[in-house]
Amino acid sequence: MPTVGNTPQNQLAALPLFTADSFATPATDVAVIGNKVYRRWTPAATGISGASGFVTDPRTAGRWYMLTNWLDFNGMVAFTCAMGCVASDANGDAVQTWVVRVIPAATQVAGVLIEPVTVTPGPDNRNLTGAYADTAFAQVGALAKPSLGSLGNPQSTALSWGVGSIFGGTPSGAFGTCRIFFGFTTAQPAGTNAYYLTVLASS
Repeated sequence: MPTVGNTPQNQLAALPLFTADSFATPATDVAVIGNKVYRRWTPAATGISGASGFVTDPRTAGRWYMLTNWLDFNGMVAFTCAMGCVASDANGDAVQTWVVRVIPAATQVAGVLIEPVTVTPGPDNRNLTGAYADTAFAQVGALAKPSLGSLGNPQSTALSWGVGSIFGGTPSGAFGTCRIFFGFTTAQPAGTNAYYLTVLASS
């Protein structure tokens, strides 16, 4: 029976090892107050900064979504999404409710991370706004953009949740490196909106 030796350390050190944490967007601000750590991601860091909000799911007609960058939630247990929107015309100034889900890096198929749908599929072209998302990704709540009836003024809404909290009868939360998904299936507003998302988290 042949004897297999250990791999030399210099070869191991040369291997390209990638984890979800290695490509997560770092928090814009980190503060330690008392015995808690607080992290904040600005719209530029979350990747939703002036987003139109109308990225079409190519797998399902009549569905749209927005998706954050990968965010490092390691050690965090409490979360808040603060979303602002500016409607540039009357058609965009309408109530719009977003379903909010958390996509953990642990969600994989054959060792490949489930990624957002794209016209040219990335690692995995799944229907994030349909039945698959309903069972694969925990819904942590919903964000309702109000109608203010005043164009050019920012409209804002916020959603908070915690690890292990219950939404819709199932546990929700976040763990490790995650993306936050916003989807809606109501009629697309005819106007043009610009969305901005800030995420706050604490240990």
